[in-house]
Amino acid sequence: MSNNYKATLKQHADILLNTSSSWQDKRNTLHAIAGLFSSMDIYDLQDQSTNAETNEKWLGTGYAVSSWSAAMCLLEVARTTVFLKGIIEAIQKLLEDTKERPINIVDAGCGPYAILSIIPALYFSSNDIQLYLIDIIPENIISIKKTITKLELVNYIGGIYEEDAGQFKWTKNAPMHIAVSETMLNALRKEPQVAITLNLRNQLAPQGIFIPEQISVDLMAVNAQKKQHAKMLLHDNLIREEFETKLANIMELSKNSPAANKENTIPLKEVQLTNAYNPNLHELALYTTIKVFGNNILQHEDCSLTLPFIISRPYKNTIAENALLQFQYRISGKPAIEIAVIA
Repeated sequence: MSNNYKATLKQHADILLNTSSSWQDKRNTLHAIAGLFSSMDIYDLQDQSTNAETNEKWLGTGYAVSSWSAAMCLLEVARTTVFLKGIIEAIQKLLEDTKERPINIVDAGCGPYAILSIIPALYFSSNDIQLYLIDIIPENIISIKKTITKLELVNYIGGIYEEDAGQFKWTKNAPMHIAVSETMLNALRKEPQVAITLNLRNQLAPQGIFIPEQISVDLMAVNAQKKQHAKMLLHDNLIREEFETKLANIMELSKNSPAANKENTIPLKEVQLTNAYNPNLHELALYTTIKVFGNNILQHEDCSLTLPFIISRPYKNTIAENALLQFQYRISGKPAIEIAVIA
């Protein structure tokens, strides 16, 4: 039966990555993949006894989410599909651009399925890529080892590490070509995406790729009543300019981002609000966009990672119309974009 697991997963992956597959096809396929992992006795999302948030771990730079929460990420259609397409394209690009073999890929915070490593491995040989899997949750490490054994992918694995990816040190006498980390919430809150990015980007090969390539957070003024009305009338054909205005880009996280200062914060921007923002009409919100790699982009509201994060709401507003706002990102303690009204 074990030989069939790998073939079945590859069949599911082909459907998932096929541009002609419908959203419903992809949704059904992701549930089928979850069922496949359950049949392999890896991790059963349908088992209610596993659903408790029992083994999340505080790292000092954010929460490593529980095994259940990490496994549930698989079922988000756009999130999983766009990340997988981007990772596969990044591997293909490096295989074309360099003669170095294998391409060494670090999956930081891989969860119990290591889905962002395991599925790309199905499209390349173990001579071309080697995977290095990092997770701080012991139960995830157990699941990962069982997964690679049952899928017969042991020869793809360069190393498995039960460590905090924000502190991980690459000690191999070989380049780190690609680092992948999807350890975030919308507006880069609570989870350690920023700490992991700043740690691993310094250990990449000179032409190495960090995935996602860029995470952008924008400050928006949103007329909530008009937005709700537009959604009721137009559904997916929203004319966003009618109810939302970009006030400023607040933060861009990439391998080229500035380092944190001695207070373990990253100074961002000051933003002078204008009459585009009316505190009696508008929400202030942070919108997140994720460029995974190339043209593989998660836009606003494509998935939970790009839902708006509301800062203030009309009639409960302490932020005046022409306020001057100062932004910084705090990495340790409670990771988040912090906002101060300075005038």
